[in-house]
Amino acid sequence: MTKLHFVLIILGSALFFWDVSYGLGWLIGWIFAGLLRQYREKILDNLIDFDHFSTRKYIAYLLGVVVWIAIPFFISFLLPDYINPIAVFAAFFADRALMFVMRSIRKET
Repeated sequence: MTKLHFVLIILGSALFFWDVSYGLGWLIGWIFAGLLRQYREKILDNLIDFDHFSTRKYIAYLLGVVVWIAIPFFISFLLPDYINPIAVFAAFFADRALMFVMRSIRKET
């Protein structure tokens, strides 16, 4: 996690002062996005080895990612008074956008 990730998490935590459900959604979204980011970095290097590539393992990986992303959304749709689905989406979107920006900056230098 970069310093920019940490700054966005802290700034987004100010949503707790506006509405607790938005703050919880933001926090849960970042937790799941961060764990997914760590999971991807560790698994993808081993998974996409073209000498020992397995389609079955790759499909299992993709299904695992989809399920992992669906868990916080499912919980937030079941408990919208406590966890706001829009805040969960915003956290996932901010994480993906930040990763895209960081990769494009690194390629230019």
